[in-house]
Amino acid sequence: MRQLHFDVEFYDDEQRDLILPYDAEGRIATLVAQGLTVDEEEFFINACFKHQKNHEGFKTRDDLKFHVPRIRDSMLSLYFGLEKTVRSRFAGQDNTDKDSTEVCGVGATLSVANSMFGLIEADWEKIDISGKKNLDFSTKASDGSRFIKVEAKGRIVADLDRLAEISDAKRDILDKKAERRPKETRDIFLGVIASFPIVPDRKAKCRLVDPIVENEPVDPRKHKLVARLAYYWRELGIVTGALFLIALANRIQALSLVEDYKSFDKIPLMNGRGNTFEIPQSVFTSRSVAGSDEAFGEVIPLPDGSYYFYGFVRKILSLLIAQRHDAVINFRASNAGNQQRQIVKARLPPDEINATEVDLGELRKVPNSLRLEVEMVGTLTTTASGHVLGVVKPTNSR
Repeated sequence: MRQLHFDVEFYDDEQRDLILPYDAEGRIATLVAQGLTVDEEEFFINACFKHQKNHEGFKTRDDLKFHVPRIRDSMLSLYFGLEKTVRSRFAGQDNTDKDSTEVCGVGATLSVANSMFGLIEADWEKIDISGKKNLDFSTKASDGSRFIKVEAKGRIVADLDRLAEISDAKRDILDKKAERRPKETRDIFLGVIASFPIVPDRKAKCRLVDPIVENEPVDPRKHKLVARLAYYWRELGIVTGALFLIALANRIQALSLVEDYKSFDKIPLMNGRGNTFEIPQSVFTSRSVAGSDEAFGEVIPLPDGSYYFYGFVRKILSLLIAQRHDAVINFRASNAGNQQRQIVKARLPPDEINATEVDLGELRKVPNSLRLEVEMVGTLTTTASGHVLGVVKPTNSR
């Protein structure tokens, strides 16, 4: 599995002096000194956040089947090379794609912010920017005690060291608010301008800018809890229709509406009979699984004939059902960053299986389903949020 490397620096000395006072832990200074290294699949899942929405068209397996190949293997591979860094294949406005550049900018920005603040992809929530100008993408998260807001910009540059090529992005970040940051706030507000080179011997560079934003009145701990629960509800709904997700949606709504959200701590999700939900075994019998059922999810076809496993570690299910707030807020997959070659039992509709490589007649039929089971193998990456991702191929291709 490939790793991507980015240089990280302050936009200029003025921005450094504005940002460092809010870096009591020294994480920003450390990242600037050492740069950023991120797994390719983690970069991809962060980049996909650009298109994350909660409405029809972004919630089902068919949506996943449409968007993942489009973003991962069409959009990104056509316009960008991901070999050790993120590099534009082309130069010039007529030869590049604005949406692809923004997607890569979001991927770089969230990767930087996660590393700086110890966050995971489940912590982020897109900010409504309707009616606001000069803003490509804005999102916020909480580390439990303060809010962290970031704005992402992506630019393709001929000269990585020439600030004039990205000065418009800096202006967009700094000019969108009329007032400076309130001095009493502990919150972190950060703009990231990701510059992608067109030459093969330079690393992509992320420059940090201090944006101008307003106070956030919501309890940061509550926000982090609700944001994580909403993320898992949204993502799990793509790969399973398990009934506990209905109870989870109701709990998220209740937590959002009440002031005393702590009264729900340690109250598990319950079914209609008043019993605590058990881990739904259907996700391990009807959906695709990796290893000895350590992860579950969906396998979708890619344009080159391979497949993509998109799933989660098993522990996520018990974490959500138990509803222990501290456990949810502090969750980080124990094997985050792990890259392991694994056997996958891919359960697919027959029309998604390449009959020229696999004999459909010899495949096991999945009980109570129209799907067939194909054994596949590939290197899977586990992210901090418990996402399990990677390209897989049939083990017995003929």
